[in-house]
Amino acid sequence: MKRVNRAIYMLGMVAALVAAGDVVDTFSGGDWQRFSSTPGECSVTPGGLCLRDARKAPDWITCSKVFTVDLDKTPFLVVDVVRLSDRGQVKLVRLKPYGKRVAFDIDAPGLYAVDVRQRFGWHGVQSLETCLYALGDESSITFASVAYKSSLTAAEQKRIAAGRPVGNARLKGMSFTVVPLFESCSVYFPSPRRKAISLLYREKGGTWRKAFSPVWFGADEMFRGSLVHLAENTPYELKIVDEKGASLASTEFKTWSSIVPIAKTIVLDETNFTGHRVIEESGSADGWIRYTAKKDFVLRNDRTTPLVELYKAAYVILEGLTLRGGEQQAITIRNCTHVRIVNCDIAGWGRPGKQRFDRDGKFYTSDGRSVNWDSAILISKSRGTVVERCYVHDPVNRANSWYYSHPAGPEAVGVDKPRSTVLRYNDFIGSDQHRWNDAVEGAGNYHIDGGFHRDADVYGNMMCFANDDAIEIDGGQTNVRVFRNWFEGCLCGVSIQGCMSSPSYVFHNLLLNMGDERGIAGQTIKTSSHANGPDAVSFIFGNTCYGKSADLNLVPNLRIVAKNNIFAGKEAIRGR
Repeated sequence: MKRVNRAIYMLGMVAALVAAGDVVDTFSGGDWQRFSSTPGECSVTPGGLCLRDARKAPDWITCSKVFTVDLDKTPFLVVDVVRLSDRGQVKLVRLKPYGKRVAFDIDAPGLYAVDVRQRFGWHGVQSLETCLYALGDESSITFASVAYKSSLTAAEQKRIAAGRPVGNARLKGMSFTVVPLFESCSVYFPSPRRKAISLLYREKGGTWRKAFSPVWFGADEMFRGSLVHLAENTPYELKIVDEKGASLASTEFKTWSSIVPIAKTIVLDETNFTGHRVIEESGSADGWIRYTAKKDFVLRNDRTTPLVELYKAAYVILEGLTLRGGEQQAITIRNCTHVRIVNCDIAGWGRPGKQRFDRDGKFYTSDGRSVNWDSAILISKSRGTVVERCYVHDPVNRANSWYYSHPAGPEAVGVDKPRSTVLRYNDFIGSDQHRWNDAVEGAGNYHIDGGFHRDADVYGNMMCFANDDAIEIDGGQTNVRVFRNWFEGCLCGVSIQGCMSSPSYVFHNLLLNMGDERGIAGQTIKTSSHANGPDAVSFIFGNTCYGKSADLNLVPNLRIVAKNNIFAGKEAIRGR
């Protein structure tokens, strides 16, 4: 009995010592709790907490623990991540007075630290709910420890520095690569810096032409660039030459075709569609699966689920569908390869809400959640997605204006870090009764793979009536091209802020009569943020801008090359 009492006494002394100094948790106490609202698995063993997200919405899993810490003595939150498959995050919730902040986003294993007192202005003894996340359908992350410390050791500082590679970590180790779409092709050429290189290309057997020069990115030891104005379904030859004309590399590629072979057609009607369809089956490159509908059949539901969910499907086409309904989304495309949405009419999706002027002017559901990211089509972590010739209009709700707070509400397309994406010849048309937040919105605005991530074309579209941007490509912007579009009646036109990797290209667009629901106009080409990648560059060519908006602000940390544009707004070019 005395021995037990002594053990309890010693544990109390250790707890007192930890409370007085650094607080270190290596997951040996079994006191981390998974949020019941985030399905998935949370396994805890001494020295490791593993979160694995389930397929069900939302596409993250969270667990948390409340720490009582004195931020004047132990201000540094230090988190050790040993494994992850996609992304993670750590958030802090101050319980009283309430406050919630993102401590850091996690995109690679390593040591992460933040000075909570300095970053968030929180002082003194605080009860902080520390929330760990795995982000992404069926993704996983393993944490080794969570600590609140008075300072960082030299070894910790060295680990933190080593874990933050400069440049685009997603492109490390890439060999010479080309990525064709319908009318363009991205080029990635790892190389030491050279005086100059040129991209020469031709239709197979034709006459060589010189493309626009690629850009060298020192942090990645790589040239990157794009070929544009290519013909569909056409074989091409490409060679890279140095300043003396000597060949450095060559390859062949073929652009995508609008016409693909169909192996099977499934006609949707009352017998096989009752409000919700999950598509997981896959075709192949030699035989796609095509979904269409019986004449005059409308896909409907009462907005309790999406209408159509594609998950890990491949080589699937949805063609000629009329969709009315859908909860937060009408169509979701998650972790898919080569999915096309063609000639579809989508309306009436989203969550109804009440505008709360007693809060921040956003629309809130009956259970208190703000209405945002209600996308007619959600493209998440998929490759080779095409949305073309679709008419997207009249969501259930609308976005608030900046008069109250950052707009939140519906969008025609939500883009969550896909690759090789094409949006072409669509009409994304809002109205004063159904204003978009953005007509096209991206996730991960300041991530190297955020927004459209890489290798994307947006062309031939009409996007109108948003309380924020017509389209935001914020994020990676690695060979992301926006051209031959018509943007009108939005606060801003094309947002290129948060250009984290690049190069991006905005050319031959018409941007006119910008203005939100109040008639307030922002920037036709938006560069508001100073958070851009160290080598980032965006090319702005041949656009026509007219109206009450400012046109282009040259921020000091984004390289911008602007040529042959007509800027006829109230303020054409400002900045440096």
